[in-house]
Amino acid sequence: MRTIKLRDSGRITPRLLLPLLDRIQQSAEGMRLARGIAWSALGAVSSRALALLASIIAARILGKSVFGELGILQSTTNMLRLSRYSAA
Repeated sequence: MRTIKLRDSGRITPRLLLPLLDRIQQSAEGMRLARGIAWSALGAVSSRALALLASIIAARILGKSVFGELGILQSTTNMLRLSRYSAA
């Protein structure tokens, strides 16, 4: 298992977090949690980036009016989905 020296990067990390970060590093569960959070964040960012790229490509292919209609359709379905979850 690889360890990162947090004390060397003390200028970036607030001093209040150093004891917590040391404790996480020394714990196998803490490192596993940190890796899981990192992978989850990477997945969320890449998902948003791919959705943006797909939206740009769809806009180029469909044209202004059809892409506008698609946007209205997506907005309506998202609103209905949110109202369904808030009513439950």
